[in-house]
Amino acid sequence: MTKRKNVVSKMLLLVLILTLISCCFLGSTFARYTSSESGTGTLQVAKWDISITGNGVSTDQTTLSFEKLSPAKEAYESTPRTHSTGRMLVATITYTLDVDATFTFTVSDLEFKNGNGTVDYGTSGYTVTTLRDVFTIKFYNAASGGDELTMSEKTYTTTLSATEEAKTLNIYAEIIWNSDLETDVAKGKDGDKRDTWIGANVTTVSCTFGYTAVQATELPNA
Repeated sequence: MTKRKNVVSKMLLLVLILTLISCCFLGSTFARYTSSESGTGTLQVAKWDISITGNGVSTDQTTLSFEKLSPAKEAYESTPRTHSTGRMLVATITYTLDVDATFTFTVSDLEFKNGNGTVDYGTSGYTVTTLRDVFTIKFYNAASGGDELTMSEKTYTTTLSATEEAKTLNIYAEIIWNSDLETDVAKGKDGDKRDTWIGANVTTVSCTFGYTAVQATELPNA
């Protein structure tokens, strides 16, 4: 009987010890300080807003056609004769940017047609190269005055600077009819003969231009 009591006492003591140990672990696990909080992060996206309008611009490739143009009416004396279409608005680039953009404007070679067909040079001795010497195209940033755009291999590149206010870049073009070329032997007469042939065989002078705007800087700055 005494032996049984000792066994029961030992078992009760073991249960008590295990209970105390368990309480210690629970206290260690759940009594620590814990805090939680929530917040919101906001990222502002750098503004990129560029639009191009003018002369029927609706895509990044546009054909530019000019009104009728004739050669100069004066007879040749000593100075090469020229006559121009005057400047015509090609496009207006409006931009509001938070980062700079590299703007590129490209122009194709002048093309010539007779009605709806190609020019028949026949035995005239003239070629498309001849016509591209007679007709030259120039671009400007203003309807009058301003600056001529510097084209490198038929490409003009400039920077559109980041600005909080809307800015514009206008591009104007003109085609010039050069009646007298350096290659002419009979000055004046060669030009008159060529101009007459052009008037009878060429009805349209046109070119195609394209444009791109590419991000040039970033925010935040490195």
